[in-house]
Amino acid sequence: MIVARNHPRVDFFSPVKVLLPDKNVSVDTFACNISQGGVFLRSSRPLPAGTRVALKFDTQQGPVEVTDGEVIWAKKFEPINVDGTVPGMGIQFKYVPASSKLLIGSLVTHNLQSDQPEPVADIKNIPCQTDDSVSQLRIQPARPNEDLSPSIIKYRRQNRVLMFTTAVLGVGVITWMILSTLLQPGSKPPTDRPAVQTEPKHEPRLAQAGPPVAARTEEAILPKLPTPTETKLAGKSNSPTSGLNIDLPTFLETADGWQMLLRIDPTARFKYFSLDDPARLVVDLIDCKFVGSRNFIKSPTPFIRALRIGRRDGYVRLVLDFGTGERPVHSLKKTAEGLKIHFKQ
Repeated sequence: MIVARNHPRVDFFSPVKVLLPDKNVSVDTFACNISQGGVFLRSSRPLPAGTRVALKFDTQQGPVEVTDGEVIWAKKFEPINVDGTVPGMGIQFKYVPASSKLLIGSLVTHNLQSDQPEPVADIKNIPCQTDDSVSQLRIQPARPNEDLSPSIIKYRRQNRVLMFTTAVLGVGVITWMILSTLLQPGSKPPTDRPAVQTEPKHEPRLAQAGPPVAARTEEAILPKLPTPTETKLAGKSNSPTSGLNIDLPTFLETADGWQMLLRIDPTARFKYFSLDDPARLVVDLIDCKFVGSRNFIKSPTPFIRALRIGRRDGYVRLVLDFGTGERPVHSLKKTAEGLKIHFKQ
């Protein structure tokens, strides 16, 4: 915003207290230049245009008080400033007491006189030096103050914008080259799936347990029917798995005990057997793949100490560890919902 100035302006660097009579609050700012008609205050959060204020600041001649002023224009803080202007606000003096007006006038006049260039020596009045040992005196003319036209200011601003845009494009190109080098085609992204915990080798302990019960296989193919809604352990989804993939089983409490439901495809085959010392129930799912997020569940029921799931070549093994207690009476049955194991207490 360009505001016409009727008074000469000089540099003035001093703290200024801005008073807001309507809100009865004050703000501390810093002045950059001043004239008999107004002052520019530097601030990252300037007041909006049209705000009425009062000012108090000190000069070398004494304190100055402006009882009434108005914010004529304001420039907010910008993180990327391409034109080089300073954020702040321009305040026009509406009423200044006579004593303060004299101090402001004296300050402006003194600074204007101190800014006057020294007179240039006249080369005609300098006597000619004939001694060869003395170098020739050279007097350079005073350089006038640089007066920038609006076209030059506009050109400089456009040049700064162009330089900033070029720098941003350069950074973008370098970043793209680095990312394209790191992410080569065919590279596999890291997986967040946990490592598979295989069943310990000493788990069966067949030498101490004696001959196991004869393995029984189930290959009956049943039609696939809709399944009722149930709650899965640990808040996982209970939707049936596709193909021969299996997920974590669900445990439901019944009137005479507990029931474990493992959703499997009707074409899936399984076999199971029991082990002692400690008491365990082992279920092998042939040609199946475990897609669950965990392979160990601690105490899913009061009489099951742990459930372990291990991946083997060609099958998935589920081991229900009953701990030191006796093995509960159980029965396995393959239904349209999946494989059900019923435990009676």
